[in-house]
Amino acid sequence: MPKFYIDDGIEQTVINATNAHTACVKALMMGRFSSFMVNGAYRVSEKGHEEHDDDILIDSEPINYFISKRLGLDINTIIEKYGKKNEDED
Repeated sequence: MPKFYIDDGIEQTVINATNAHTACVKALMMGRFSSFMVNGAYRVSEKGHEEHDDDILIDSEPINYFISKRLGLDINTIIEKYGKKNEDED
């Protein structure tokens, strides 16, 4: 199974997975990053953590959406609930 080096801009990890998208999902589900990225991109490589011309950038939103569905969460309801709470606190 290929080894993927993932960088979220702050933290880095290495995951064995069948492809780069699965590597990102596994890294997040296994708690390899301290938080979920919003509106960003994971840089993924099979060569190492340093930047390469053929690195893959994976948008964080589809990854978060997939994980929320896998966990049985409705991400839109969560955003609506906590978004309204934050607006009330202002």
